[in-house]
Amino acid sequence: MGLFSFLIGHIWYMLGFLSGDWSLPVFPTRIITILALGMISQIYTTSGKLKIPVLVYIFMITGIGITSFGRLEALQTFPTLIGAIGASLFMISDGVLGWNKFKNPFHLAEGIILITYYFGQWMIFYSALM
Repeated sequence: MGLFSFLIGHIWYMLGFLSGDWSLPVFPTRIITILALGMISQIYTTSGKLKIPVLVYIFMITGIGITSFGRLEALQTFPTLIGAIGASLFMISDGVLGWNKFKNPFHLAEGIILITYYFGQWMIFYSALM
């Protein structure tokens, strides 16, 4: 139920970033896709029974990143910049979480995850209010 709830939340984030003006951000899409493929190549084999949920989750967080930068590229406003930075922090949080859980646990992971997650969420929320 937990992963499903996060999936629904991710879909809502993408729909929010896709509402109104939007443009495919070519350079950010390439960078985000390369990072996502790199993460898949590193944690897929070690994710055990969670292989499919991990792939879906990486796909969704990649979508959030791409849609946030698409919104930024289309509007080029301060709120869309804040939203894209927030989505980037969210991607970092989930990347560190995946790395820590499935590849190589490390001491500072929990702090990095919490800081990037909460600041990312706050920035996405704040960008919607602006």
